[in-house]
Amino acid sequence: MAVQGIIVENLSVGYGAGAVVQEVTVRAEPGTVTTLLGPNGCGKSTLLKAMSRVLNPMAGSVWVGEDNLHRLKAAAAARRVALLPQQPVCPEGLTVGELVARGRHPHRGLLHRDTAQDRRALRRALELTHTQDLVDNQVQRLSGGQRQRVWMAMVVAQDAPVVLLDEPTTFLDPAHALEVLELTRQLAGEGKTVVMVLHDLMSAAGVSDQIVVLKEGRVFTRGTPEETLTPQVLADVYRLQAEVWAEPRNGGNLVIAPRGFTAD
Repeated sequence: MAVQGIIVENLSVGYGAGAVVQEVTVRAEPGTVTTLLGPNGCGKSTLLKAMSRVLNPMAGSVWVGEDNLHRLKAAAAARRVALLPQQPVCPEGLTVGELVARGRHPHRGLLHRDTAQDRRALRRALELTHTQDLVDNQVQRLSGGQRQRVWMAMVVAQDAPVVLLDEPTTFLDPAHALEVLELTRQLAGEGKTVVMVLHDLMSAAGVSDQIVVLKEGRVFTRGTPEETLTPQVLADVYRLQAEVWAEPRNGGNLVIAPRGFTAD
């Protein structure tokens, strides 16, 4: 499928009668990584669920290319958008190979037969996530970090033009977290549109082309890491007093040094 971006237009979404996300507009382009930041409860995961068709919007729309995502059938939507949720659930007894293969379901015909393309996609997904040695293991017997990498492999195998990741570095040690973040850059380099939720501000600064900062269900600011991760924004959104500077010995990546909290 051709490279495609994702556009969220005036989206309001929530649970029951209340809107958690209100009138949010976000545009993520092919070949880029966009990171959603903000304090707990600001609507990041809710927004990602609406962008993946897990939640239906109360108002507004989500577009992938020229398609309104919420008007597509499930398989067609899954060919366009792949989601790694915050707390994925795996059926008991499923092996790593079987779980990762589920990423190919949207591409299979009525007979559900594996094709050479399916096998190539599975092999590549396992290699990119360094999970090929786990393929015969039961998912439930893996460590938390191993399971997270296996779920990431399933998303890669899905080979959708838009990839949504909700806290993809959860449970990972620093080395494997760095591998996953580098993988997001590789996927973007292949033309995919990557949108993810992170909590680590410096990781977000190092990997993102665009950062969207949410506060109380609305977009507080958006732009490059340098434009969004300023001391004033950190104070206004997180109540965090911090110094921020670019580190020339680390490619100019931002360094964020917390110094305390602002007064209410």
